[in-house]
Amino acid sequence: PVARMAVGERLAGDIRVHVAYAVHARRGGGAMAAGTRPEAVPRLNGLDPRALAATVARRGEIAVDLPGGVRHRVAIPAGAAPLLSRADGRASLGAIAAGAGRDWIGFAAAWAPAARALAGFNLLHYSRFPG
Repeated sequence: PVARMAVGERLAGDIRVHVAYAVHARRGGGAMAAGTRPEAVPRLNGLDPRALAATVARRGEIAVDLPGGVRHRVAIPAGAAPLLSRADGRASLGAIAAGAGRDWIGFAAAWAPAARALAGFNLLHYSRFPG
């Protein structure tokens, strides 16, 4: 992991903010583990959930513009669009799954690729508290 981070810094060292999650040592897991729990509340950083969902449904990707004119195209499966539209910073993942009529396993399979893509660009965070 450290070598991958070093390569990433050399390729695009323009990331101004790095995000870390604090977790209880006895619970284990890491940043992505925090988002795999039904009680986790996803928060989109600077993105409107409905606009994001519409773009994902239409294109299957979003463009991420970084400082210095660097633009990335980030693939997000169109099937995640209905889930992303519900990520309003108040609803937990469990509530989003229920609202979309998905069981937890089906929801997690559709959510995971979108979550990885967005979290990788600091566009998605999780908390344990709504609002």
